[in-house]
Amino acid sequence: MKTVMRARLERARSAALKRDWCRADEELQTLLLQATDAEHKDLSSALLLLAADCEKLKLSEIALWAYRWVVQITPTQAIPYLRLAAHNERNGQHQTALEWLKRG
Repeated sequence: MKTVMRARLERARSAALKRDWCRADEELQTLLLQATDAEHKDLSSALLLLAADCEKLKLSEIALWAYRWVVQITPTQAIPYLRLAAHNERNGQHQTALEWLKRG
């Protein structure tokens, strides 16, 4: 991934950690517009790693944000759908969990 793209991804991560969702989404949208297909895969992988780390740290809101972006970037990956479904199931949102599983 190019240095410029890494910097933009870092700004998106930083905004997400501050729960500045508008800024985080804006950074990723801009990044996606400039990225190639290969860079989309790299971005998706970076977001999966961020989500997994956030889950370990009990930062579920940020993990969910990252998983939702992975679904948008690479909708054929099963992991984010399963994680989103599991989160909703744990929170008693059974219908939403089922919907994530069906989408996946």
